[in-house]
Amino acid sequence: MSLLTICQGLAKNVGAAIPDVVVSSPARDWAEAIAQSEYAAEELARRVDWGGLTVSVTLTGDGTNKSTI
Repeated sequence: MSLLTICQGLAKNVGAAIPDVVVSSPARDWAEAIAQSEYAAEELARRVDWGGLTVSVTLTGDGTNKSTI
């Protein structure tokens, strides 16, 4: 999911014109949307223990490549 996709979804939800570009758009609305998305991303990074989502595993194989189609 990209920032453009998020902003296009936002535009549909609030009845705004669906943008073709967001980052290079001169419209103030999209500059504010970018700022809010950056704030939300910073909050997610701060609040969530992303390291807790990883698991270490050991895989043992026989050294061959097997593909199924």
